[in-house]
Amino acid sequence: MMFLAFAGLIPFVMTFKNRWSILLVFILSFYITTAWDVWDYGGTAGRAMVQYYPILIFPIAALVEWVHQKRILKIIFYLVVLLFAYLNIWWHIHAHVGCVSVMGGTKAYYWKTVGRWKCQTSDLALLDNSFLFDGTPKHPNLLYFNDFETDPSALFIQSENNKVLQLNDSVQLSNVFTIPQPETQYKWIRATALFTSQRKEWDTWKQATFHLRFYKNKTLMQDNFIRVFRQLDDFHSKVISVDAKPPTDWNTLEIVFNNEGSAMPLNIDSLSIVGFNE
Repeated sequence: MMFLAFAGLIPFVMTFKNRWSILLVFILSFYITTAWDVWDYGGTAGRAMVQYYPILIFPIAALVEWVHQKRILKIIFYLVVLLFAYLNIWWHIHAHVGCVSVMGGTKAYYWKTVGRWKCQTSDLALLDNSFLFDGTPKHPNLLYFNDFETDPSALFIQSENNKVLQLNDSVQLSNVFTIPQPETQYKWIRATALFTSQRKEWDTWKQATFHLRFYKNKTLMQDNFIRVFRQLDDFHSKVISVDAKPPTDWNTLEIVFNNEGSAMPLNIDSLSIVGFNE
């Protein structure tokens, strides 16, 4: 809603008294507030500007006075106000009791979820990764599969009737699983694995990561990753994917799992990589 204050600066500076003093205070306060590198202020971006609302109400009032001069401008203005009011209600509800993560978000995640009331846990991948294929791929081609049954590494443990890769407090990093670039060029590459948790890791910066990396020779071209505990709860098993649109020039693909300093055990099984176009 406070975008209206920015828009109102034009009619305010053109017609109102004391405009330069208020404009100077606004510019200085806005600069100081946005100079901090923690742009979201720990959750809600711009909240440090709230104490300047009594000053910003003057350009908003100037904008209201200006739009009332023409009927069409007044209609557009109040439609925009209604839209912003709806977004404020949507944001407030999800910040407290909703399912959309409205804090600590990304542009990709915001535009995927804004205004929506039903949530898909797969959308949470966009909080870390720029890419997410929406829907079920048509005609995926299996490029790699590993159930870890024949892997002799000590990183793999026996779980019920099969072997699984386990990350824990002493094993933080998995083996690197590598495949060469396939002969067919695909628009999308998807890596998928079955994850099983014991206790959820709540610290975002310690949540285990699932990496899909593209290399040209030994140069890293692109690193796509997700934090898997965004989609896992206590004693929860789920198939989780990380998607990527590969760079144009690559020849090696690597998959790696990192526990990021967490002590929470995480079992991983049935790693697969597929390529598809749609």
